[in-house]
Amino acid sequence: VLGVAAALRLPAAPYISQDCNAGRRAPRAPERPPPSRRDWNDFIRLVQNAHGQIAAPVTSQLATGDIKALCAARAAAATDQIRDVAATGSRRCLVELGAREGRVATALADLGFGRTYLVDRDHPTSDEARATRGERVTADLRHFDVAALTDASCVVAKHVCGVAMDYSVRMVARARPEVFAFAPCCYFSCEYDAYPGRELLAELGVCRDARDFDMLKKLTQWGPNQFSPTTEAAGRWAMDLIDAGRVDFLRRSGLDAAALPYADARLALDGALECTLLVGWRPPDADADAAAVSPWDTYQDENGTPYYHNRETGETAWTLPGES
Repeated sequence: VLGVAAALRLPAAPYISQDCNAGRRAPRAPERPPPSRRDWNDFIRLVQNAHGQIAAPVTSQLATGDIKALCAARAAAATDQIRDVAATGSRRCLVELGAREGRVATALADLGFGRTYLVDRDHPTSDEARATRGERVTADLRHFDVAALTDASCVVAKHVCGVAMDYSVRMVARARPEVFAFAPCCYFSCEYDAYPGRELLAELGVCRDARDFDMLKKLTQWGPNQFSPTTEAAGRWAMDLIDAGRVDFLRRSGLDAAALPYADARLALDGALECTLLVGWRPPDADADAAAVSPWDTYQDENGTPYYHNRETGETAWTLPGES
């Protein structure tokens, strides 16, 4: 069995590009004192106002009952919606990020993908994992370049936490597969530098710097009555805003993207359980519009000479890469 597992493990090197999904380091803001109770109350009002400006997912409802049964229903609902999205593509190649045992790939096996990759930093050796069909790739999502898999038509992820979800979002924005479906969780472990939705949150007046973002992350762990009854929904607002920033980034990158609810938001008040799916498709005219969504922005130096800056990688060049 060990020989078979080793034979299925792909060499990591072709798919590794150092920090390709890390984003760019945010400008460092002046130090500010820790937030006071008044700061928190003011911030909650900002978050509530910003939440009213986004198209937040409409909460779907599950039947009330035993929490274990509700969580099982939530997990099954996530897989079902990922399956529905995956079925809309060409089914050439499935890539599961943060795959572990490969349960999502197993649930999608009957869709008939021509090839399946299971990507994770470490791979379990359980019987369940060994039985999962697919080629295992050992890689940190921060450095994994899914675009190197030229036939990768569908990218999925479930229970990929915090910053690793943001690496995944940046990854598909660069690779632009036919379709993707992600179930985020553990919003409190996001990192400001890697988070791709900073532009939207700044426009909404919620996050000026890393300190504000840390407050937003903290809110995702708040349940009812943290400070007062008015904060009961604050955790949900915060998670919706973080996902809205991700969707906005994907749309700015030329993908059709949305956040779709699949479970009762009451199961996600601590920021660890997801209830929203991030989905997206490459538009039919994506190839024709590729230049319009190039990551390269044009600037001029003090002498008026143009130069180019890649907003995704932070690279700067005097000539536009790809042009002769």
